[in-house]
Amino acid sequence: MFYGEQKKKCAGTYRVSGYTREDGTKVSSYMRTCGAKHEGKDTAEKAKVEYTLTDDEREYARKKEYLEQINNLTFASVQDSLTDGVALSLQQYIAKHVSLPYVFCEYYNLSLDYDKRYNNKNNVYKNFEDINESKLKEFIKKEYENEKISNSTPVVIVQPGSPLANELIINSDKLFNEINNHIIKIKLGVCKNNNFSFSFDANQDTNLYLTLGKCNVYNLKYDKGIYSGAVVDYYDFSWLKHSPNLKQAIFNAVNNNAVIQQCNGELTPYIIIIPFIIYEN
Repeated sequence: MFYGEQKKKCAGTYRVSGYTREDGTKVSSYMRTCGAKHEGKDTAEKAKVEYTLTDDEREYARKKEYLEQINNLTFASVQDSLTDGVALSLQQYIAKHVSLPYVFCEYYNLSLDYDKRYNNKNNVYKNFEDINESKLKEFIKKEYENEKISNSTPVVIVQPGSPLANELIINSDKLFNEINNHIIKIKLGVCKNNNFSFSFDANQDTNLYLTLGKCNVYNLKYDKGIYSGAVVDYYDFSWLKHSPNLKQAIFNAVNNNAVIQQCNGELTPYIIIIPFIIYEN
């Protein structure tokens, strides 16, 4: 036996036969929907009206939604999924939880808000017209002629000992390998005031891949056991095709979202120059 109010069983929608009221009014037959009160439904409806989520609960809900979206992504669709309507919020979540490299974030943020740049030991900022070396200016205008380089084009000169310079000189074997591949030409002086290009690998040099991608080595010279030159790149983004590797696909998606921002005029492309000196031994 149950005491107190018992839960009423829902009768759904049913037909009510016609009848005559006490005052003689005739009521025709009609369809009626169950009017019983159901505790769960009433409580839920009431909660929707009266309960307001806290900021922490909203953040949890967002994170849960993002994780569900990520879990539902396939290798083939991850890039498209990050560059459609959910691009901004999902990219921001991935940026926090996939640990995008610091160096990439520094130079991406610089492009995103170039007017708020600040001078530090990592970079020196100039305009193209301020470059003193005429040969270097000629090379840049010719190499990046499609980018319509002007006197006001921003130039970022990366300083020795900065994180990006260290990634290039200390933490990567790529530049050393390229020097070895051209060592005869270098020592013969063929590479002086000349250039050759190469690309970084996403798995081996993530920072350099995301920040520079394909770049040029310009004016590589050899003198008394010392190699000197400069890595030159035009910091912009080009669309990348699908990758079957999830990590690579996420990087590509971040890159492709930057392409969209670039097309919308939300990024400032700039010339990036990294002078270097490498001792032969």
